[in-house]
Amino acid sequence: MGKLGRAAAAAHRDACALVDLRRDLSEDEKLFVLTHYQESTSTTQATDGAFFTPPGLARDMRLEVVGNRILDLGAGIGHLAFACRNPWGQVNGDPARDLVCVERNPEFVRVGMKVVPERAGGAGICCACTGNECGCSTP
Repeated sequence: MGKLGRAAAAAHRDACALVDLRRDLSEDEKLFVLTHYQESTSTTQATDGAFFTPPGLARDMRLEVVGNRILDLGAGIGHLAFACRNPWGQVNGDPARDLVCVERNPEFVRVGMKVVPERAGGAGICCACTGNECGCSTP
């Protein structure tokens, strides 16, 4: 685990506290979690090589997304899925995108389900995979 400065560690704790809330998060709270949750605090980060998609890259990549089904392998906490949700299209009558996120770290899955609840609803699938076993659940 890399060393975090005091400010980064405090922001990470605040992001974890938001994830632990029993209510849905606001858009601003989701952005705070995406910005300040540190993958380096995971005990398996070194062996998994977990590095989250930077928010700027996720925003740029959403411009290249075509269609209504998105498969995000190694989704982490959902930077790419969050950027590709297309809420403004839904306001204009477009169907909601089907977000399928696959992640092997159960803690990242827990955070991602809070940040991008659309991926766990309806047709969305959220998986926690280890080795050759995959514990997928569809609500």
